[in-house]
Amino acid sequence: MKQILVCITVSAALVVAGCSTGPRRGAPAPVVRSLPAPVTSAKAPLENGAAPESISYPARDTSGTEIIPYATAPGAAEIIPYSSDRPNAAEITAAPSMEPAAPVRSNNTAVLALLSSAGSQQQGGDMPGAAATLERALRIEPRNARLWHRLASLRLEQKQYRMAADLADKSNSLAPEDDNLRRANWRLIARSRSALGDSKGAQQAWEMAR
Repeated sequence: MKQILVCITVSAALVVAGCSTGPRRGAPAPVVRSLPAPVTSAKAPLENGAAPESISYPARDTSGTEIIPYATAPGAAEIIPYSSDRPNAAEITAAPSMEPAAPVRSNNTAVLALLSSAGSQQQGGDMPGAAATLERALRIEPRNARLWHRLASLRLEQKQYRMAADLADKSNSLAPEDDNLRRANWRLIARSRSALGDSKGAQQAWEMAR
């Protein structure tokens, strides 16, 4: 009986001692978190270790594709399909660019001398003087188509577009068989008409220059 009482007394003393213990001092114990294992994407093994085949699609054959222009509303401008024989929009609408005049052919020494003088005047910026010199040469050879073309080219440079087109047309009337000169005249006419805002007339002239 005494032994039982002793055991109870010791147990009670231990409980009292544990309750009277002060709070724990120092840094708290670290909390260890377990990270999930990295997930790896599992790839299905290929049969016989062969590499995957890339899927290729046959290229679409466009050799026979026809580009159809958009339908135009009544009164709207017609959309002209592209053709290699037609001038592009830049050629029709761009400001006239200068092109070297076709060389003049003459056996008359006076005409050749006047041409040389006109060239020097033009390079020196004396456009009116160069035009007057060319007109003197035309009085000597009024049927020299290349002289008319040279004067037309000068008028184009002076921005006298209507006169330039008329002079080029005169040159064409005197050179029915000089194809190179006629094409040069039509290009000059096209640029003059474009500068005057006549886009339709400019397009027609470009067609004639082909």
